[in-house]
Amino acid sequence: MAKFGEPTVEQLAKINKLAKRTLSADEVFAFSGKSAGDMLIPNRFTRISKELLQVMVDDAKKGVSFMLNHNWSTWGGIQGIPYGKVFDGRLKPSSEADETVGMYLDKFIFRDDEVIDGISANSLIKKIETGILSCELISFSTDIMKCSICGKSYFSRECSHWRGAKYEMGDGTTKTCTVTAMPPSIIIPYNNNALYEESIVWDGAYPGA
Repeated sequence: MAKFGEPTVEQLAKINKLAKRTLSADEVFAFSGKSAGDMLIPNRFTRISKELLQVMVDDAKKGVSFMLNHNWSTWGGIQGIPYGKVFDGRLKPSSEADETVGMYLDKFIFRDDEVIDGISANSLIKKIETGILSCELISFSTDIMKCSICGKSYFSRECSHWRGAKYEMGDGTTKTCTVTAMPPSIIIPYNNNALYEESIVWDGAYPGA
């Protein structure tokens, strides 16, 4: 049985398709984990559709940055540098409540002692190995969010509902407005269409990720 973090032959081949030079197995730390699913995200009144999850899996196979704490923008004056890369992914059937599929992404970190954002890659690897850092979270985008009340795009003028608000339905029942993220209206081949990056974080929003 392979040691945790050791890439398989198949994984190393996929990693080297993205690398600019051939990397050896002892240079990389590879691991997989659940990153999201189609469950309603608690307190956010949002779910990701299976179709959008598949778009993100396709994005992952093209290579997406693996970060620490989502520091991908210049908010707060600090912009992070990727510690690794997402190189593969898949959807798996789920038996969790309110979830039919989970998205699992494969990523690798190049073993290095250089300090980036106050921590080295090898230090980050140790925190992952010991379970100190164990939550994963993705950043994604789409221009289509389907409203659960009217079925229209939440961003369009046709929808007048507010996410999280309760509405009385025609049959007298009350329903909370939620939105479902759908695939973007334009899919560009060979481009990352929805998945921006994945980060290791101290506390993720999606249960089980």
